[in-house]
Amino acid sequence: MTVDDFSIYGISASILFSLASLAIALLAVYYTSKSTKISHNQYELAQKMVEKPRILEIIQTIINPIQHDLEREIKAIDNKELAWIVTNDLYYFPLIFPIPNKKNFHENFPNNFHIPDICRDSRLKELIKEIGINAQKRYAIYQKIDDTLHRFTDDIDQSHFDQRISDLLEDMGFRTSDPFESFILTGNLSIDIFEINHITKYNAGIIIKSLIISTLFKSLDKDDPRLIWIGEGDFPTKLYSKISQHLINDPILHSDEIKQSIEGDLSSLRILDNKTLTDIRKLKEIYQEIYSLKESDLNPPQGVI
Repeated sequence: MTVDDFSIYGISASILFSLASLAIALLAVYYTSKSTKISHNQYELAQKMVEKPRILEIIQTIINPIQHDLEREIKAIDNKELAWIVTNDLYYFPLIFPIPNKKNFHENFPNNFHIPDICRDSRLKELIKEIGINAQKRYAIYQKIDDTLHRFTDDIDQSHFDQRISDLLEDMGFRTSDPFESFILTGNLSIDIFEINHITKYNAGIIIKSLIISTLFKSLDKDDPRLIWIGEGDFPTKLYSKISQHLINDPILHSDEIKQSIEGDLSSLRILDNKTLTDIRKLKEIYQEIYSLKESDLNPPQGVI
C-alpha cells in the first residue's frame, strides 16, 4: 500500500508522516525511560552497597548497646536493684546512683545520623528524632532520682547517723579505728583489715549508707550483686543481714515518702524504656528492609555486650 492509497480514507500524507513521527518518538521515550530506570536501579544498588557497612557499624556500636542497656534497665527496675554506691565506676550497670560520670545516656543520639544517606527514609527520621527525645527524658528521670536520693542522704545524716554506725559495728563485733591502726597493730599495711575486725568510721559510714538506701526497695541477701559493687571486702556481706532489722527498729525520717517518690519515677522510666525499645526495634526493621540485612546483622555476636 502506497501513501496515495491512504488518501482514499481521507488521511493525507502529512498526517500520516506526523503519526509515524509520533510513534517513533514514543518508542524512543519508552526505550530511553527503560534504560534510565535500569541505570537508576543500578545506581541505587551501588549506593546501598557503599552505605551498608556504615549502617552495620551504627547498628552494632550504637543501636544495639542502647537496646541492651534498656533491656537490662527494665530487668533491674522489675527486680528493684537500685543501689547507692558513692565511689564507683559502674557506669555500665543500670540504676546506680549517684549517677556515674561515665554513664552514657545517648542524649545526642540523632547526631550519629547526620549523614543524609543513612536516614533517607522519612520513617527513619521520625524514629531517630523520637529516640533522641526519649533519651533526654530518660536522663531527666535519672537526675530526678539522683536529686531525691541526695536529699535522703541528708535525712540519714541527721538521724543520729554516728550512733547508727557505732550500734551496727558493735552488734557485729567490729570497732572503728584510725586508718593506720592496722599497721601499728600488725606492722603490715597489706593485711586485710577485716581479719582484725577494724574499720574506719568514715568507710563504715559510706557502706552503711549504701546498704540503707539499697534496702529501701529490696532486702539484700548474700547473693545480691550490690554487696559486691559496694566493695570493702566482706564487710557489706557481714553487715547486710543486720540492716533491715535495724531500720525496722529505728526508721529514718521521710523514708516512706522517698520510696514512694522514686517508685513513681521508676515506673515512668520503665514505660519510657519500653517505648524506646519499640522504636529501636522498628528502626532496625526498616534498615533490614532497605539494606536486605540478615537477622545476624541486626544482633550482636554471641557473648558480646
